[in-house]
Amino acid sequence: MRLIAVDPWDCGCNECITGEYVALRWATDDNIADLLAGRLRNNLNNGTELDVTLTYRTDSTGRRTVMQVERVRVTYTHHDGQTQTWEPDPFRAGLAA
Repeated sequence: MRLIAVDPWDCGCNECITGEYVALRWATDDNIADLLAGRLRNNLNNGTELDVTLTYRTDSTGRRTVMQVERVRVTYTHHDGQTQTWEPDPFRAGLAA
């Protein structure tokens, strides 16, 4: 079965059980990168908020300064206080060139 979507934190639907979707609680860094890049469908339609922090590196060689994404950190805090953090590859997430 090919993964096609990320579902809410505690989801246990049939698609999550069969591996077509993944519950946010069990998502990997690569799953989150694919979600950010639009390769996985976003089924987080229940008010889920993800805090996305980008760390940039600047390169001032030459005539201009270029900022490049060096690190991505995605954090989710569940209503019961559980926190999950992912650090997807910026290139895989489509945030770095």
